[in-house]
Formats: sequence, structure tokens, C-alpha cells
Amino acid sequence: MQQIITYNANDLLKFKEKYKISELKEFESFDNYDTNIIDLSNEKMWKGNKFGNLNNISDLKTLSIELSNVKKSDIVIVLPQNCTYSYEKKINGTYSGNTKMKDIIPTWLEIIEKNLFEFYCIEISYSKNTTIINNLGFKSDFNFEKTEFADFSILTESNASNKITTIKLNNIILTTLNIFESPQHINSFLSYIFPNKKQNRIIPDWVSELSFYNDDELKKAKLEKINEIKKINDEISELDIELEQNNEYKKVLYETGDELAKVVMKILDDLLDNDSSKFVDEKKEDFLIKKDNITFVGEIKGISQAISNKNVSQLDVHVQNYFDKINEMNITENIKGLLIINHQRNKKISERNEVHQNQIDLAKRNNALIIETNVLLKLYEKYLKKKINTEDVIKLLSEKNGVLSEKDI
Repeated sequence: MQQIITYNANDLLKFKEKYKISELKEFESFDNYDTNIIDLSNEKMWKGNKFGNLNNISDLKTLSIELSNVKKSDIVIVLPQNCTYSYEKKINGTYSGNTKMKDIIPTWLEIIEKNLFEFYCIEISYSKNTTIINNLGFKSDFNFEKTEFADFSILTESNASNKITTIKLNNIILTTLNIFESPQHINSFLSYIFPNKKQNRIIPDWVSELSFYNDDELKKAKLEKINEIKKINDEISELDIELEQNNEYKKVLYETGDELAKVVMKILDDLLDNDSSKFVDEKKEDFLIKKDNITFVGEIKGISQAISNKNVSQLDVHVQNYFDKINEMNITENIKGLLIINHQRNKKISERNEVHQNQIDLAKRNNALIIETNVLLKLYEKYLKKKINTEDVIKLLSEKNGVLSEKDI
């Protein structure tokens, strides 16, 4: 008896006579069957609200729990063909991003490894091939690469190019072949992979519908457990999203250029109740934020070395240029320069040198404030914990000159 677990059971109705077809969100216990085939090749499952994720990620996590508890069943995982991965779901249900799987191999491998099954140093490359099994041709868009650290058995190879298309890894069969082309294909594949195993018919549906002894109680208990697992996986997914967001903010500790500026502006927008999307970049200052009776003119830098006088002076150039601009317009503003800098960014925070007194003195003379990104992150953390508010932040950044330290916040 074999169970095929796929994203949409209706897509595999042609196999229903011989195989039990279950969906990812509702499958039967693996050990009820001699063989379980996990189908990851259905294009409909490769959709995510954002790049690098799947809408049905919790189903994969539930599946991974069952996979880790298998005692006697054989497992076959069918990897995707070169289908289209869609992401960035819009309100109308369509997706703004679409890309072929061959162009994002590391991404979809990471999704599978993180949520279902770890491949252990196996590499996969794109190459269209045909593998002949029992005089039947199987198409594939990807193949496995033998690496120094990978330890697996080779079960099938393509005919002309000898590309590896099916392997056995830790008692699990992984294949890049399209075994769902026809009932003959899947039967031929299973007969070849498991030559000593009889491919039996499954229990008829009408038998499964009959209730015997404590069937109803067991099914109810099983459903409760499945719902519990789903609820836990949903909660884990929500925690993963929050952790991912926190890691996004941590980019200020190691990024540079546009990536650094993007995250810094997101933090400043929150701290200062600002909308940076309205800022027109004239390739002068990196940001210009007007709050209450003060205008913050800022420079954002990510550098490998320590802070220099040049970095502080560059900020002052932006401040003076803005001062000249408003002076020509007969406008008077209270201007404050902010240098937000991720210096020595390749080092751990604990290993970075403190800002030298020379740069602190220069910043004080220029009525400017140096803010290291690790201190900015601490300030934002305090804001998120509601220990300070926007008014507190404005007051702190307005009145403090030189360098902002953790003690100041």
C-alpha cells in the first residue's frame, strides 16, 4: 500500500485507483503504508506572501514531525521541476513576483531543508535530462551533484549525460524525476526503486468508511492531535516572522550602502513618527526630518574602519548646504546634524573601538551628534518596549552633541 501526499489531491486523481491520495494539510499516518511519496513538484504549492516563504509552510512543518517519527515505512520525496515560484501576494490574490525555480535553487532548497528535511551538503543544479527506467522515459529539470561531504547512494542516472536523478539519503529516497506523468511512470519507478516490495492495492474506500470497535474514538483523538500540531506550527510560524523582522533590524550592525540606509530609515521613521517616503533624494544629505521646532539633517555610513574626522566633516558639509539653501529662501530653522554610522562593521560590537575624542570634539563644535548603529538599535529597543516615546527621542537627539552613548538612553 502506498500513500501519495501532495498539495492538491484533485491534480492526481488519475492515480486514485491504485494509491491513497492525501493532501499536505491532511494526511494519514506514514506507518499505515509501505511507502509514502511526498510530492513537492506541484506548482500550486510554490507560492508565498513574500520571497523565500510558502503560504503552506505550516503544513510542511507538520509533515516533518511525522517524517521524523516513521518507524517502518519507506519515504520518497519528489523534488520540484522547473516550475514558477510566485511571491509578494497582492490584495486581489495575484502575485507581483514570479521566477523560475532554476534561478532560485538555494532559496527553494532552504525552504525544504528548514521546514521538512535536511539534505546534508547535497548540491542541486539545473539540467534537463531523460532517465530510462524499464524502457520508460522519465523527464527531469534538476540533478544532484556529488560533493566532498555528501554521503548518499545513487539509484538512477540520466541516460545520455549520466546526471544523478535519484538518490538514497539516510533511508529516504530523493528524486528529481517527474514520476507523476502517468500511472505507468509511478508504478515503474516504485518497482525499480523497491524491487522486492509488492506494489499492493490500497484498502478500498468503502472499507475505510466502515467503523469498527473504537475507530471513531481513535479518529477523533487523532484529529485533535493534528489540530494541536497545526496550532503549534502556526504559532511557531508567527514567532519565525517576528524573529525574521528582528534580524532585519540587526542589519544595521553589519550592512552598508542602500541596505543599511533602508533599515536605518525604517527605525528613524518609527522613532520620530516620520514618513521618509516623502523625502526627495537630491544626492546631498541622506535624510531630512522636520519635527516640531528642529530639522534633523543626516548622513548614514557603513564603513570597515574606525570613524574619522572626514566622516564628521562630511556631515557638516550637508548641514551647511542645507543652511545656505533655506537662508536664500529667508527661512530660519533650528538645524541639527546626525551622523548615523556603522563603523568597523566586520567586527563584533564588543571588539569595536570607541569613538575617538577627536571626532567627539569635532561633532560638538559642529552642533552634531554621532550615533553608532548599535546604540541606535538599543534606542529603538527601548522605544519598542515603550520605555521612551517619540517626544523623548526628539528631545534627546536635539539636546545631545558629540556622541550618543548607551548611558544617554
